[in-house]
Amino acid sequence: MSLVFGVRTPEDRLYADEFDALAASHPEQLQVHYSLSRAADDWTGRRGYVQTHVEELYRALPDGAHVFVCGLERMVGTVRDLLRKQMGVERKHVHTERYD
Repeated sequence: MSLVFGVRTPEDRLYADEFDALAASHPEQLQVHYSLSRAADDWTGRRGYVQTHVEELYRALPDGAHVFVCGLERMVGTVRDLLRKQMGVERKHVHTERYD
């Protein structure tokens, strides 16, 4: 499983300690990727919005992987369209939930 968690700043990473601990204890089963849209200069991780990294990270998953997208409508719609229309991921493999 690969979790892409997009937020503005490092402080906005809810449950980061828990996610990082899970990834550390199960490195073959879980990878956690944070992407910050308002990262300070000292941030060494991914930068930008989630959709910036979706194609690269999806291509690293096994064939037929399912994608679960949860977040604000604009991001969810953008990621869904990227996966389905541009990358050709089957509809049955893209699951979404909007909360705004």
